[in-house]
Amino acid sequence: MKCHIALAALCSLFALTGCAGTPASRKASEVAPVYITNRVVFPFLAPSDIDEPLDMLQHIEGSFGDKDFAFLIYVKANGDGTELRVLNDFGSEIARIAYSADGVESSGLATKAGLKVEYILADFQIGYYAASALARDLARVGLAFSETTEGDAVVREVRDGEKLIMRIEKRATGLELNNYLRGYRYAITYEE
Repeated sequence: MKCHIALAALCSLFALTGCAGTPASRKASEVAPVYITNRVVFPFLAPSDIDEPLDMLQHIEGSFGDKDFAFLIYVKANGDGTELRVLNDFGSEIARIAYSADGVESSGLATKAGLKVEYILADFQIGYYAASALARDLARVGLAFSETTEGDAVVREVRDGEKLIMRIEKRATGLELNNYLRGYRYAITYEE
C-alpha cells in the first residue's frame, strides 16, 4: 500500500514546490509491477490498447487522506505511448512521465522524489485504455472490469469479487476517479 500513495505523494510535492530545479531523470526501464489490490499486480497494457488518442491539457484536483492537491498536466497519448508533463502555475514543466514499448521513463520531481510512477500510469490506463483490453487482462489476474453508461457518463469499475476497488466516471468535460481501496480521489477537467 505504501507504494500506491505515489500519486498523492507526487501531487503533494507538486503543490508544495513551484519549480523542479535541476531535473533528475530515469532512463527507460522495464515497467515495475504495481499492486492494484493487496494481492494482485496490475497487468500493464500495450500502448496500442489506448481507447483513442489524446493531446490535451488537463487540470487535476484531488485529495488523499487530509491532503489536497491541484496542478496542470499536458497529456499526449497514442498507439506509440503515453507522455504526461506536469506543469507549474507558470506553465513550466516540473515532471515528466513517459510510457512506451521501451518501458517507463521519468524526470523532474517524479524522479527526485523516488516515486514509483507506474502507479500513476496504471490509473491512466484504467481511465483511458480500451475497455475490452482492460476487461481481458484484469480477468486474467482475477479482477472484474465493467464499463456502463449512466446518463452522460461512461462509468468504469474494477472489482475484486464483490469489493469495489476503483470507480471512474468519464464525461466530455473530464474524469472523476475514486480509489476506495487506497483512499484517494481526483477530478480531471479538460482544459482548452
